[in-house]
Amino acid sequence: MPYLLFSSTPDSPVSAPQHHRLMMKPKASSGIRDMLICAFFAILQAVLIKTLAEKLTEVLFIRSMILLLVLCCHLFFTGKISVVTHSFSQQMLCIGALGGLGICLFYYSLSFLTLTEAISVYSIILVLNSVLQCIVYKERSPRNLGRVGFCCILGLLLIAQPGFSPTTNEANPEPLQEPQDYSISHVTAVIICLISTGLASGSQLITTKINEEHETNIIVIYVNALIFAVLGGWLLLLNENWPAISFIDVVKIIGIAGSSIIGISFAQRALKSDSSRLVSAFSYSQVVYSLLWDILLFHQFPDVWSLIGSALLIGSCLFLLLK
Repeated sequence: MPYLLFSSTPDSPVSAPQHHRLMMKPKASSGIRDMLICAFFAILQAVLIKTLAEKLTEVLFIRSMILLLVLCCHLFFTGKISVVTHSFSQQMLCIGALGGLGICLFYYSLSFLTLTEAISVYSIILVLNSVLQCIVYKERSPRNLGRVGFCCILGLLLIAQPGFSPTTNEANPEPLQEPQDYSISHVTAVIICLISTGLASGSQLITTKINEEHETNIIVIYVNALIFAVLGGWLLLLNENWPAISFIDVVKIIGIAGSSIIGISFAQRALKSDSSRLVSAFSYSQVVYSLLWDILLFHQFPDVWSLIGSALLIGSCLFLLLK
């Protein structure tokens, strides 16, 4: 899931061990390999969800159910199932609510953005983490945070292109399989993606400051439990009509859940590396994977302004991470 990837901040416990030593040690090289694999499966998950955009609510509901079953079974057979109830607290509920809502909003915005645009906007979670730490916990801000923030704002404006983005040719609209009752503009989609990034950042902020240390699997369980409960209530109580789900759709949904589990596993391994800052930098390879999928599968190529905006966002975050 996306919010687990851009998770290392300049002052977080994950990235603290190596401030000046970015040497390629064997452990660091294996961490880089694991992070590249993690990034690939994170983007594969997003690709599969994007192909099922018209069934997003049902897809996220079934995905969360599969993840809950798999992770709970894993904890049960490893004798750690009691940790789920022992870790119950207001902080964990808040983490689950913020993380779950952030995931849903991110994938909703993905229906109206290219993969490259969505992942680039989401990448500024690193900057948001630093800003929130300064505001909420009165921590010392990283160097050049103001300049990085300015570059991020400029990059967001270039991606959103308010006021000068090309409009769709109404004379030749793209064929749709069914009417889109909830279509939104490109600028609105960027704003929703940015809100999802802020929610995920808030979830990570609480995670780093929680008194007890919980496994990533426990946090993922709480996040998906909230998604399962909310979307399940939406589908049952509001009398939503379930669309027909074909065998291919079921295979894709299983692939989505499997990609999420594999990505989380490799992220956990990668961030245990001694050179965690260097390893975390390779999570931004998601943008490269996204661009390839956009071109090869969706036949979408971001315009020049979006590419410049993406480069500004990714470059700013890498500068803040590695400086």
